[in-house]
Order: sequence, then C-alpha cells, then structure tokens
Amino acid sequence: MQKALHTPQSLITRIAGCMTAKSRPSTLRRRKASRGAAPVTGQIDGLEERKLLTTFLTDASGFVWDINDDGSIEGNSNNTGGVDAFDGGHELSVLPDGGTSFIDFPDGTPFESGTQELTFGPFDLGDGLQVTRKVYVSFTESVTDQTQGFARFADIVTNTSDTDATYTLRTSSNLGSDGNTRVQSSSDGDLLVEGTDDFIETRDASGDDPNIGYVRFGSFSSVRDTTSSLSLDRDSVVGENTFTVPAGETRILLQFAYQVNASNQNLGERLARLDPTLDPLRGLSNTEVAQVVNFRIDPDLFDDVVPNDSIDTAERLSIQPVIVQRDLTLHRDGGTTNKDVFSIHAGDDGTIQVALEFLHNQGDLNLRILQTNPFGETVIASSASNTDNEFLTFPATRGEVYFVEVDGAPNPNYSLAATNFDVPVDVFDAAARNDTAADATLVTNTTGGLHAGTTSRGDLSLDRESPVNAFDEDLDFYRFVPALSGPVTVDASFDGQESEFDTRVSVFDSAGNLVGESNLSSFEKSVEFDADAFEEYTVRVDAIVAQPRYSLQVTTPEIQDDFFEPNNRLSESANLGPLGGRFRFQPLSLTDFDQDYFQFTATGTGSASVSIQTDAPADIQLRVFEVRRGSPIVINSNGGTFDVTAGTDYILEFITFEGIVPEYSFDLDTPIPPSGSGNVTAALQRSNLIIRGDDGDNIFDISQSGSTVTVTGLFGTTINGVSGAQFEVDLMDINVRLPDGHNRVHIDGVTTRDDIIVNGGDGIDEVYVVDSSVASDVNVNLLNGADVFFFTRSTTRRIRARTGNGLDQVGIDDSIITGDLNLNTGNGIDSVGLNKISVGDDVNLVTSGGADEVFARQLVVADRLSISLGRGDDTLWLRDSSGGRTTLNGGSDDDRNGLHNSTFASIVERGFENTSFGLNAGQLALDALFSDLDDKLSIFG
Repeated sequence: MQKALHTPQSLITRIAGCMTAKSRPSTLRRRKASRGAAPVTGQIDGLEERKLLTTFLTDASGFVWDINDDGSIEGNSNNTGGVDAFDGGHELSVLPDGGTSFIDFPDGTPFESGTQELTFGPFDLGDGLQVTRKVYVSFTESVTDQTQGFARFADIVTNTSDTDATYTLRTSSNLGSDGNTRVQSSSDGDLLVEGTDDFIETRDASGDDPNIGYVRFGSFSSVRDTTSSLSLDRDSVVGENTFTVPAGETRILLQFAYQVNASNQNLGERLARLDPTLDPLRGLSNTEVAQVVNFRIDPDLFDDVVPNDSIDTAERLSIQPVIVQRDLTLHRDGGTTNKDVFSIHAGDDGTIQVALEFLHNQGDLNLRILQTNPFGETVIASSASNTDNEFLTFPATRGEVYFVEVDGAPNPNYSLAATNFDVPVDVFDAAARNDTAADATLVTNTTGGLHAGTTSRGDLSLDRESPVNAFDEDLDFYRFVPALSGPVTVDASFDGQESEFDTRVSVFDSAGNLVGESNLSSFEKSVEFDADAFEEYTVRVDAIVAQPRYSLQVTTPEIQDDFFEPNNRLSESANLGPLGGRFRFQPLSLTDFDQDYFQFTATGTGSASVSIQTDAPADIQLRVFEVRRGSPIVINSNGGTFDVTAGTDYILEFITFEGIVPEYSFDLDTPIPPSGSGNVTAALQRSNLIIRGDDGDNIFDISQSGSTVTVTGLFGTTINGVSGAQFEVDLMDINVRLPDGHNRVHIDGVTTRDDIIVNGGDGIDEVYVVDSSVASDVNVNLLNGADVFFFTRSTTRRIRARTGNGLDQVGIDDSIITGDLNLNTGNGIDSVGLNKISVGDDVNLVTSGGADEVFARQLVVADRLSISLGRGDDTLWLRDSSGGRTTLNGGSDDDRNGLHNSTFASIVERGFENTSFGLNAGQLALDALFSDLDDKLSIFG
C-alpha cells in the first residue's frame, strides 16, 4: 500500500467506471451499485451533476475517501494517489420495527448538499420508514492540517407512520488488516471493543497503512437515546444502534471515521467531545442538531426555539445588579458562524461591566456593545483579543437599551456576566432623603411605575436625623401603584428580635386616609388590605430607636400570562385562524418589555381596523405586518385601519415602551368575504357567448363538455336569475364584462374558435383560464384594484393582459403561446410568475411603479424578451430559460436580479444594483406565488 499524499484538495473528484478492489473476506459483503455508463452532465446553480460510480473527497489531513453510491467507503483510492486503508467501510443496513432481517441501504446517485458533503436519498424502505444518509468530509480553506481530517456519517431516519417505531441501524466495515488488526486505543482505555465505547482506534501490525478510527458516541452524552453493540472479528467491525422514533418525527445517528499516520493526535477523543476546533458540526442545522440521538449537542436555552442571532431576536436580560448566564454555546449553522445577541436595559445612570468567559483553545470569541439609531447600529465598545476572556466597561443612561453581541469561532461553552444598577445601600437617605410623604421613594418592579407581584428592598436603615420627630422616631416613606386590584401585603423585617417591638409600618391611600397599620409593640410588622388598580398608596416606616438595617417587601396582585402566551415573538404569533367580521379578544396583558403577536387569515378583501381598550396609563403601540412568501413586512406602523386581501396572512403586534398594561382587549374588524350576491346575464349572439355582471359580487364558472357550454353561479350568484344556464354551440368567442366590485371568473376546459375577452372595473377582479384551448387571443383588461389573472395548462395564439393599479398577481403556468405575450401590471406591488411556458414570438412585460417581483422558470422565448420593472425596489429571477434579443431593465431604486442556467442570443441589463438573488430564494418565491394562486383557484373546486 502507498503512503498518503498530503496535498490540500477541496475539489470533489468523481470517476465513473470500474475499480480494482482488494480481496475481501467473506465476513463483509460488497454490494455492486447500478452504475451509469457515460457521465451525463447538467448544471444546478454552478455545480456539476453526473451519474456517479465513486466520489473521491480529500479530507483536511490529505487522506482520500472514496464514497460509493450507497454512501459507504469503497476502500481503494489508488486511482487518486491515496492509500487503501479500508476494504470497504461504513456500509449501512436497517432493521425495521418488527422486522426479521436487515435491509441494505440502496444505491442512488447522490447530490451535493454542501461543500464536501454528499446526500443519498431519501429512500422509502417500506412500512413508514424513510432513510437518508449524508456524508461530509472535513476540509480547511488554507493548508493541509494533519490533525483535522475526518469523515462524518449522518444517518437520518424518519418515521412517516402514525405510531412510534423502533429501528436498528447496523454499520459494517472491513479494516483491510486481516489477522494483523490491533486495538490502538479506546474511549475507556482498556483496548477492548465494547458496545459502550465512545470510540476505538485500530492499527495494522504488519503494514504501513494509517490507523483507522471509529467514533460512535459523544463523550458528554451521559444519557443516550440509543442502545448499542460493537464487535471486532479479525478486521471486521460491526456496530449496531437501536432507538425509537416517534410517529411523524425524525432522529439522526451521527458517526465519525478518521485516518491518521500517528496515534498521538487524540483525534477520536476530540471528535467524541465535539472539539470545536475541528468544526465537527459544520453544515448541520439547529433542527438536525436537536434530532441527533447519540451525541448530546443541544443548543443553549436561547437558541432552542428561535435563535437569538440578531438584534431583532435579541434575548432580553433582566434588570438586576448582577446578571449571569451560563452554559451558552456558539455553533455553526448551515456553514456560517452563528452569533448570540442579548439586550440590557439600564436600570440607572452609571457604568455597566460585561464579562465574556470562555476557553480560547475551544474557539475564540469576540464581544461588542451596540445601540440602535434611526440609521442602523452603532458600536460603542468592542473587545477581540486572542485570549481566554473578553471584558468591556461602558457608560450607560437610565432606561436606554444596549445590545451585547457575541461572535467568533464555534465554542461549546461560554458564560456571560453583566452588572446593572440597583439602588445602593440606603440610597434613599443618601440623596434627597425619603423622610416625608412628598419625598416618598417609588417602589416598582415594572417600567412606568406600576407594581405587580412581589418586590423586596434590603439594606435599608433608619438613622436619627429625620426632620419629622413626632415620637422622636426616624421616618422612611415609600409609595407604590398596584397594576391590578386585589389583596396587598406590605411587610417590614428588621435585624434583631428586640428591635422589632420598637418599629411600625403604616399605609395610606391617595387621599391620606390610613388603610392599615402594624402595632409598635407587636412582633408582626405586616399590613394587609384590598387595593384598587392605578391608585397610589404611601408606606411609612418608623421606629422608636435607630435601626441600622431592615428590609421592605410589597406584594400586589401579579399579572398572569393571558391565554395566548407565549406569543412574544413574530415566530410565536398566536394564530386566530380565518376571520371575517368583528371580533373582540380579551383579557390580555403586556408585561415589562413584552410584545403580543396575533396572526389571522383574511377571508375577505377590503379595509380592516383594530381598536384597543385599556385603563392602563401606558400607551399601546400597534404595528400590522403582511406575511409575504413567509416573510412578515410592516404595512402599517400606527394601527387603526389597513387594507387586507382575501387568503393573505396578517400579524398584529401590540407593544408598550412606557410601562406595563395589566389588562387590555382589542376589537378586530375584517371584511366579510364576497357573498356572490350578483346576478349574471348570459346569452348567445350567433356563436359568441356574451356575459354581463351586475353591481353585486359575481362569482361564476364557464365550462364545456362536447358542444355543451355551461355557466354556473357560485356562492349565491345567479345566472339569468337561476343557478345556471347551458348552451349548445360551436363556440366562437367568450366576451365577459364585469362592473366595479369583487368578481371571480373561472373558465375551465373551454375550446374557442376565436378569442376570450374579459373586461373588469375598479375593485377586485379574478380571472382564471384553466385547461382551455383558445384559437386566437386572450384579452384581459382589469382596472384598479388587487386583481388576479391566472392562465394554466392552456394554449392560445396571443395573450394581452393589463391589470391596472393595485396589488396584482399574474401567473402563467405550463402553457403554450404561439404568438406574443404582453403583460402590464400598472402601479402597485405586483407579483408575476412564468413557469414552463413556450412563447412563439415576443414577450413584453411591464410592471411600472412599486416593489414588484417577477419570477420565471423554463421560459422559452422564440424571439425578443423585454422586461421593464419601473420604479421601486424590484426583483427579477430567471432560471433554466432562453430567448433571443433580451432587454432587462430594473428601472429606478434598489433592484436585484438572479439569472441561473439561462441563455439568450444577446442581453442588455440596466438598473440592477444587486445581482446575487439566490437560486433557492427565487424557487421558493415562485413556488409560494403559484401556491397562493392555486389556493385562490381552489374556491371553484
């Protein structure tokens, strides 16, 4: 065997053809994959795709891993100048729940799911079992590093059935060392191969092959969600893991393999403990990390649901003198380094200290302090040394919000400590003195002065310098305002039992009336009474003799989470479902620095409104978001009234910056969906079908069977005063005219010898042409409003469509146009989708003003292609398309485009500031647009 050639190689080498393997003992079966003949090349976002025999990946140590079509290791890398350390490795087989024999993981052409990563499957193995294998080989962007090379196998098991299932995964390897196999090391150091071993490392006692390592468990995994066995017979290693997958869920078995020329690198131990300097989780998402059963690699608390990796998702740290957060992690997600962001609300003027504690050799971290402003973010302090810890001190202003950002290399464990401000020892007397009711100290545990729950103040004192000496006693005054009505307790606790008989606590209402008092000679120093919300109460503490130290505790009714909690983030929005009409939601509450989010789906189109009811002194601010292709966008920052479109999702954000709102409610009034109250007239003029709507909502369907054309009213719409009408006709034209209002026309399975013409008025007009053949033109002219034009699975000579001003949607899908395609969507935020279309002549598309989006896939244009987006921040995305002379004009403002695997005879591009619109983003947006159009079309059944 040859020595390894340690040459950096981040490219993927693929070879299709036969390979010579070493002789293999019968203890390990080799599968023969179905191999393709000549390579077939294609283009997917810049990556070459071929029918594979074996894929060669070189790790960061220079070792070659030859990966078969079933995700196993071939074990003969001589063709690439590597060594032959295996006679076949990491072959996967699966024992289904209740099965009697293992099923081999099948062959299949892999695809590149990331740099140096191949994905095989998913494959359905029957009875609700789906298995995917991902093989990742480590790499470094610079020079070869002898201590960084490994291969990672992620076997992903999904239970698609409706009952929990238990599976066993078997991994088989032939080490190629025959009877000369020796155990070099194991996780427990006993040189025995056992099912409890986190890792083993073997060597060939008679050869110069590298040592081979097999890592099966995480060293920090004291609790594992799998039972296992491991055996070594000569050079055959077989490991089995059994685990349960709940119905409908996914679990992942994660394993590592490595090759080393020296045995003192501790690579097995480092991989078992997920040494971050190896970046062993590179490319795994948060979701995948949480699904692993044999490594305990849970994200920290703040990354568990919604990662706190931006200012928008910053985790708020409570206001207290010392804030400590431990057991935090910074890991890599999707190939990019994550960051954690926290917010600190300064409790007073002064200086805040922040300490970031970590071990540098586990991944270096950096620390920054930021503030936001109308123009973005400002860094007010930063620390980025190459040592174990980072420290910062910065001046703070009471009530201001500061953001603490931690970033850098992945690190499995760090702590964050920060000082904030609380009242110093008896600061009330040290400053203006709270010796009179007029100078009473406000006791509050919320912003804005209200009090909810329990607050205790310690390190207080009564000296002998009070200006009020009715009984020659000292006096301290406090005041509080309950956030809710109900029972209140005020309690004082003094150091020294004998002094308790010389002290007293009194409480007064806002009119100065005594509502409760403890006795000077009583041991008990509590006052209990029923309080009214938002009324101010004053507490007086006095004593016969000086008291060096005491504490005060005020307990008022606590604000309880309302029914919809937790809904404090956009991602946690309480879903109210489809709404049409007027609804009231109560009782609700907003605690300190809290937000409430509610999501609903509009069932009608038009104007909606929200009104808020509360007695709290703090104002509630309301923002309204529209969910567009999964991303919420603010459409109204002041609440009140806003426009909605049927079938679209909206989010309401309620927030207060001035205090808390213990109780509030809101009324939501949304448009009721169209009732179909109109009456449509339908008649034949010669062979032309003439249709006219009235002032109501006209919702109807036009269909054809043979020579019978049927017009059917829907949702209460009548046709000629009845439910529908039929005509026997060799159809020439369909001519539809609609008045202002909300109208829906569905033309399905129709064949015409001439045109289809639809004219609409102001309002919302929806026109759908499905599975139809139009001999001449399709002319659609819709005036202002949120209009829809959808042409799918149909043929025509030419399309001329104008949708006027408004938020329009146009989709042309899986259709043939033998002549021209002309689209004009007017001003407004418009969306146009073109999918699998053949155009025999020219395409001319104009979207005019507004933040428009145009998405096209498999668009074939025989002659000229012209797209003009006009004013606004527009998006253009073309994939797998072709055309002749092409002009793409983004117009004014900040436009972006993405052209993927598309060819044109000539092309001119203007007005695009950003040309990096991604392949996946464009595909998702196109899919979302057509999904939305399909949902609207589904109203016709």
